[in-house]
Amino acid sequence: APASLLPARSAQTSPHPRSGGWQARVMSNVNAISCPKEEILRRLQRETTCSSCCSALRVMIQRPVRELNLLDSFVSHEDETGYVLKEDLSSQSALEDACAKFPLQEWLKNCQPLKRDKRCPMHTNSRHIFNSADLWEDMWAEMSSSQKTCICTVNAEELHDKLWQHCTDKHHLCKDCRNNVMWAFDKLTKKDLPPVGSEAEQEAELASLQAYFDVDKSKEGSICVHAPALPTILYHYEDTLAEESENSSKGRHAPTRQAGLSEMLCVVGRLLLRKVLTSYQSSLEEEQNQQLLLRLLLSHFHE
Repeated sequence: APASLLPARSAQTSPHPRSGGWQARVMSNVNAISCPKEEILRRLQRETTCSSCCSALRVMIQRPVRELNLLDSFVSHEDETGYVLKEDLSSQSALEDACAKFPLQEWLKNCQPLKRDKRCPMHTNSRHIFNSADLWEDMWAEMSSSQKTCICTVNAEELHDKLWQHCTDKHHLCKDCRNNVMWAFDKLTKKDLPPVGSEAEQEAELASLQAYFDVDKSKEGSICVHAPALPTILYHYEDTLAEESENSSKGRHAPTRQAGLSEMLCVVGRLLLRKVLTSYQSSLEEEQNQQLLLRLLLSHFHE
């Protein structure tokens, strides 16, 4: 290990030569310690063989520092020299503490593919996302309000396609049953529908929709699910799957609009489940990628 990790302070305007793995750039009589992005990518290629980690970090270093919460805690800004560390890390002891808190080598085991895999365990899991479907309740509980809002906004075109597949290819519903299933979708996308039934029945049908969906915010391009209603929808989806497996020979019908709404909730439930799983997986990958970026950055100063 070098005797001194930090370069001596100087009033020169030219870059200070590297010493013991450190690179300093002198600005206004203060040494600004920086790490080139090219150096981070070089270390990345050397330290892990996970193709997804490498691809993710190439994209991540193009993002503004303010979007990378972990890196933002250590980096003041970026300039032509790369990432510039904050002034409170300019002392040898402070930077040694940071390197000790975020060591690279032991943690890198997380980013190494196993056996013949081309991806690390984290990125391999993203290809088998439904293997974790039973854990959706825990995932949902950990999510922020903004994540939940994003998940509960369903693309209307995608939902329409899935509903049509559900009614035709999967369950071969008759025309009347299909109309009952599609009624809720048409109502949410503000399609003009002729009134059916008494006024009381229409109010009851609308109330059923409003229990699960924000009817006012839903429009042609997107369907808005009430976030508190998501667990109920997913429980309904799971119960329906269980009944379907027990009565595989029994045909599916939607003789009423209420039954049609039940069928629609099954389709919405599957879409929401996938969004919960993929959003949670993306959060884990983002956390790992930010950890990797910071640790590679600090390792540049601790050789």
